[in-house]
Amino acid sequence: MKERFFILTPTPTGRVMKSPAGSDAQVYLDAEGNEMWWYALFSLPSIGQRIYISMNGIGWASVKGYFVSEGYLGVMTLAENPPKWLVDQRQAAKLEPSYDSEPNWVKEGIGCEFGPEIRLSK
Repeated sequence: MKERFFILTPTPTGRVMKSPAGSDAQVYLDAEGNEMWWYALFSLPSIGQRIYISMNGIGWASVKGYFVSEGYLGVMTLAENPPKWLVDQRQAAKLEPSYDSEPNWVKEGIGCEFGPEIRLSK
């Protein structure tokens, strides 16, 4: 799977495309002009914007950056008050031998979400 993290701010094209499942995606371009697809009913949140992560009850977070995975655009976020299960999961990860090779942003608690996993309000 091809993934890139902390990509430069994507540029909206104003175009919308349909996925094979029939949902709409807003088309953005990365700095090299490659298309990325943002699947949400709202525009891509800006860096620093406060959003609500509905996935797994994570709650309020701030947008720290953008990532792309196989053409799908997402936001990199830092949860304000992560649930206990997430805090415990991150503590357990520190004990894994592979933890030292994780990027600093993972160690800082930054996570990745796609449009359907977030909202702009609770």
